[in-house]
Amino acid sequence: MMKYKAMINHVIQLKKEKPILMWAGTILIIALVSFLIASFFCFPFNNGQVHLGADTGFHINRIISLMEAQQNNVEYPYLFWNQNYNFGYPTPIFYCNLFLYWPAALLTDGMLPVLVYKKYVFGLVWIATMMIGLCSYKVSKRSGYAAILAMLLFMLNTHSITDILRRGGLGELLALVFIPICLAGIYQTMYKDSRRWICLAVGYCGLVLSHNISFILMCIVFAVFALINMKKLWREKIRILNILQAILAALACAWFFIAPMLEQMGAVDMVVSHTFNLGGGLAASAVDLSEIFNFTVDTTVYLNNSPGPFLIFMPLIGFAVKEKRKRNPFIFHCWIIGYASMLMMTKLFPWQLFPFFSFMQFVQRLLPVCIPMLALAGGYYWSVFIRNFKRVEFRILLKTVSVIVILIPTYSMLKVNYDQIYGYPDSMTVEEAQLNVYGETQETAVYNVQQLSSADYLPYDVDVDYKDYREWVKWAVSPSESFIDSSMKRLINDKNVDESEYGHFKFVVKSGPSGQWLTVPRTYYYGYEVDAIKEGEVIATIIPYAAKNTGLVTFDMLESEGPITYDVVYRPTSVQTSSMAFSIAAVKVVLVLYVLERILYYALALTRGFRKASAKSTQRPTNPKRSESRE
Repeated sequence: MMKYKAMINHVIQLKKEKPILMWAGTILIIALVSFLIASFFCFPFNNGQVHLGADTGFHINRIISLMEAQQNNVEYPYLFWNQNYNFGYPTPIFYCNLFLYWPAALLTDGMLPVLVYKKYVFGLVWIATMMIGLCSYKVSKRSGYAAILAMLLFMLNTHSITDILRRGGLGELLALVFIPICLAGIYQTMYKDSRRWICLAVGYCGLVLSHNISFILMCIVFAVFALINMKKLWREKIRILNILQAILAALACAWFFIAPMLEQMGAVDMVVSHTFNLGGGLAASAVDLSEIFNFTVDTTVYLNNSPGPFLIFMPLIGFAVKEKRKRNPFIFHCWIIGYASMLMMTKLFPWQLFPFFSFMQFVQRLLPVCIPMLALAGGYYWSVFIRNFKRVEFRILLKTVSVIVILIPTYSMLKVNYDQIYGYPDSMTVEEAQLNVYGETQETAVYNVQQLSSADYLPYDVDVDYKDYREWVKWAVSPSESFIDSSMKRLINDKNVDESEYGHFKFVVKSGPSGQWLTVPRTYYYGYEVDAIKEGEVIATIIPYAAKNTGLVTFDMLESEGPITYDVVYRPTSVQTSSMAFSIAAVKVVLVLYVLERILYYALALTRGFRKASAKSTQRPTNPKRSESRE
């Protein structure tokens, strides 16, 4: 034990004398521990399959579609041209492609889709766990044990097991990478030196590019923290200024994604636009209080509604910690907000009074927000509680036992998923993923379920069987009048359709009478254009519109006695191109301004230090007068 105490004293001394070296060592240790946790969490992937979850195929097909776009020289697609039986789908406008380029590169190099997906999930689990570890180390005032415990609680819980390994919630997993950075930014700007606002900007910028719903929820969390610290913010207005800098920087850097999304929602009436203000929507998905204590993770449960036993009970040790609010107000507030958000999932909360929040789709969306805060609180309060014991041996024992208590039951939960995971085999090819060979629900669906999932971005209230409609357009000899209008018969009868070039739907019309319009088998989104080509030259560019009842691309044909080739293409809109240029410039400006700001700050601090040192050296020592001795 003497050696242990001597080692602890040596570490404390190193923290004071060589803080940079200690930070580097801490990051290395946290990275190693998070790697081990990620390996432990993902071991069910070793059974040779990945579960056929509601969103698994959706995200695998996003990676495939991005690879296809890049192979056809479209570096940042706004529309996946071949999705939904070649009708096209605007997934990139609502799910940012920025974080998919690495898995798309692996797919391009020849790795199979399921293996790419597994490697990507493992990487995200590793990074997310590392981020919560670094955040915990920062907010817990450099407690290594608190960071390790927070990492274990953060990832090894019942909800994450079902959401990531079975549902295929890649968007929520990506959000878990940035939520700890957001929390570190809130801590820095509201509780510490607000001039270091870059974490807040990076966290919220990354979050909006990862998962829209989690971003909105974390904006609400930010507002709650701001209300809690209202007096401090009003008293120290420099904090408000720095927070505004972070908000503007985050919005500017993410504007290339935000602006096109808002533009598309304003131009096309989609299903997603009707998910707001649904009366009773969330109330129907709220659970009984007893469900919070249901820790089942086998395939009888689609998505576990609980953060798990460790996240529920371990942070409760905070009740045994004295002066919680004074000791660490940020952790205290995380503790309160974490438990409050957990209880909001139950029927105790009056969701019917808040119809706007129906955009969440189901109340379990609160768990990615709840889990990081309870993990921070649980790790910190357990470390404080253990420090109260004077005997070093007992402290070591408690730390070891607390880790083992988490690992053993979690292994059992993961083993259940190892035994029961089924769906996409590791050998699945790109073609099989696109054709939905492994999808049971595909037989009755009118759209490509594995590519579109819940199809939130299809036109609203249309009656189109995309699967069969496409075949009629390409092969039918005499299509039914009840399904296809007369203008479509003209296109079919000519049979001169050319789709050999990615991003182009070309066909020849022998003649164009006055007032004739034509509907083509492409789902309409803002950005489509139709080039009229005659004798190899574009004679006109026509702006199409959405057909009634089908939402397909429709345009007015040119009057012509001879044949005209029409080329239907999707081109980036002016908003898309200008917002991309603006965000690229914003990233450069933000980085330069922040670096200059920090350099100026340190230069001024160094100058003040030199002045104080020189002032002390110029002061003459004053010797006290000797008392005169009487002779």
